[in-house]
Amino acid sequence: VVSGFYKKLIESTENSLQGIKGIENQLRVLITRHIQTFFEDTGLCRLLLQEVRPLNNYPHSEMHQLTRQYSEILLKVIEEGISLGEIRKNISAKTVRDMIFGSLEHAGWNILSTNKANIDFEKLTHEILSITLNGLVPPKPQTDDFKHQLSRLEKLVTRLEST
Repeated sequence: VVSGFYKKLIESTENSLQGIKGIENQLRVLITRHIQTFFEDTGLCRLLLQEVRPLNNYPHSEMHQLTRQYSEILLKVIEEGISLGEIRKNISAKTVRDMIFGSLEHAGWNILSTNKANIDFEKLTHEILSITLNGLVPPKPQTDDFKHQLSRLEKLVTRLEST
């Protein structure tokens, strides 16, 4: 049952990416799809997380191989984003994948252990995507940098004109 669930999830996730361009759009699809799965298939997700993964033979099981196959979808999207310059080249694709899946798994536990009606999965998707793409530190205002550079150029021009 769990194998069939996973195979269907992998296929539908791969299909949902067809024709989607850009790292932000692709990540939004993947994150949304993953969170929706916790809402739609709560029982199977609970079974997988609470009963299947803790088993001693899990690392050598079909479920582990399917988990790896599923996580490879996200890894490929991230690697493509790096190769296209949409993600900095000095970032580890595996670390980004692990961060996203770590936050998704934690969110999944919250969905499984609380009243699902209280969780806004669109907001959750947006927050995970925003933090992944933009980090935690607010961007430095570019207008100050632009004004500073403009001021330097104006001083340089004035100096050159006076010589």
